[in-house]
Amino acid sequence: MKALLLICFALLSQQPKSAFACICSSLTTSLANEMISDANLIVEGEYIKTIHFDENMERLLNKSDWGRNILFKVNKVHKGKVKSDTIAIYQHGGSCDRSFHKGEKYILLTNKIKSFKSVKLPHLKKEQSEDFQEPPPPPMEPTKNGKVRRYNVPKPFLDYWNNITENYTTVTISLCNSFIQDSDHGEFIEKELTKNL
Repeated sequence: MKALLLICFALLSQQPKSAFACICSSLTTSLANEMISDANLIVEGEYIKTIHFDENMERLLNKSDWGRNILFKVNKVHKGKVKSDTIAIYQHGGSCDRSFHKGEKYILLTNKIKSFKSVKLPHLKKEQSEDFQEPPPPPMEPTKNGKVRRYNVPKPFLDYWNNITENYTTVTISLCNSFIQDSDHGEFIEKELTKNL
């Protein structure tokens, strides 16, 4: 028991060099208008099911009523076009990922993904990585042209997501551009959509 307490104390007393979290700008009228203008797809809808390139993992994840990379039923399109009433949502797995819950309705101000590509992340020398004070690069580069570049991902992952983009309108979102419809932010966005579109 004492050994376990010592291990816990040792782990808890370690100070991380830095930590990174999701920070969204305050939602103002001008920011909402900018987001509406920049998005090439704005929809309302709800979670259908979780999707994952590994079928066993997908089965496991679908035992719960929430997910991050999901199929999403579109109830209303405010801006843009979709292939069907179901879209795929891809998130890269960072602190800004949105968790979608069954029964909640959401508004998404987003951009479409056309394809996925893997690129190699340059390796840092040991002395460079120890002094690295900035957050590491995200696993994907933000894109305006619809092409997502992921660092060092396996071919089955790329094949899966490129197949998804062929069959569904596929988008990427974060906590900063997706809103629970009946929340204060969701209602604010809906009012701005009514004024602008």
